[in-house]
Amino acid sequence: MRSLFIVFSTMVLFGFGQHSLPNKTQENDPGIDSFLNLFCNAVKTHNYQRVMGLMDDGYRMEQHDKFHKGNTKRFLNELFCGKLTTEDRFKCIKFDKVLDIETASKGEGESEVAIMMRVSDKKSKIDVLLTVKIVFKKGVKQYGIVGAVG
Repeated sequence: MRSLFIVFSTMVLFGFGQHSLPNKTQENDPGIDSFLNLFCNAVKTHNYQRVMGLMDDGYRMEQHDKFHKGNTKRFLNELFCGKLTTEDRFKCIKFDKVLDIETASKGEGESEVAIMMRVSDKKSKIDVLLTVKIVFKKGVKQYGIVGAVG
C-alpha cells in the first residue's frame, strides 16, 4: 500500500511524465545553489550525517524520527526514488549506491522550491523530485531538503 502511495504521489508530482520545472527560483537565489552543492557533495560521498543535517528539521522529525523510527539507512534509501530517464518506470537508488547527483531543474517559490535532481548508480539514472524548504530563523535564511511523505 505504501509503495502504491509513493508511486502515485511521484506520478502526480511529475505531472505524469513531465520531466522539467521552470528554471527560475527566487530571482535565482545563490543561497539555494550553494545549499544544493553542499547536498550533492554530501550524497556523492555517502556522508549520512551531513545529508541528515541538510534535511528540513520538521521533515526529518516527522519522517525519519517518527515514521522510520530513526532508521537513517532506510530513510535515505527511500529518499532517492523517481522515474527512470530512459523509460517510463519508477525506481529507487539506495543511498550507498548513488554515484552522481546533480540539479536538473529548479522551480520557484517564496517558502519552498521544487528541485528535480538527476541521480545515477552504475546501471541507471532517475529524476527525483525534492523540495527545498526556506525558513528564517533569527533573521537568517536557512534551507532544508524535503522528500516524499508517507
